[in-house]
Amino acid sequence: MGEELLGNMRFEQKDKTGCFFILDIDSFKEINDKYGHPAGDRILRETAGKLKEVFENKGIIGRLGGDEFVALIHHPMSRAEIEKLLNQLREELKELKAGAVTCSIGVIPVEKQYTVEELYRSADRVLYEAKKRGKDQFVFGYHFPAKTSGRLSVFQGGGKRKHPERSRMFGEGKNIAKEGR
Repeated sequence: MGEELLGNMRFEQKDKTGCFFILDIDSFKEINDKYGHPAGDRILRETAGKLKEVFENKGIIGRLGGDEFVALIHHPMSRAEIEKLLNQLREELKELKAGAVTCSIGVIPVEKQYTVEELYRSADRVLYEAKKRGKDQFVFGYHFPAKTSGRLSVFQGGGKRKHPERSRMFGEGKNIAKEGR
């Protein structure tokens, strides 16, 4: 289904694209340990519901397993529009009935030459950067093919952007080149 959506996406607007992201609930093991698995299950269900609400009719959303969710957003949006929706999602997750949670998100713009698997690998690397930087944030990255030197350009998101040094498909961001995991 994801490959079919990618094949049908339009890439006509220079400053708008779809995106692929991985969301990981921060400290989920501790939630399960402290409140029990039924509470953790409620948080997973409510998180899935909030993802559906925020990104309704814009793409497909799924749960990878554990506390990770993925989304392929095929509706073209600017970086600002995507940031607004991600910030809305983060705020709504902090107000869940089952308990407030934070999340880390790795976001990759969709470019027509890449597969869902390549987008997943790239988003996973960017998610790792968000976790490494202290969680409770999203980080934008740029896709890179699997057969490269392993360099990754990461562009910080989540409202923490300072002194933009570079722009590309999603606009401005701080370029931080890191080795892939």
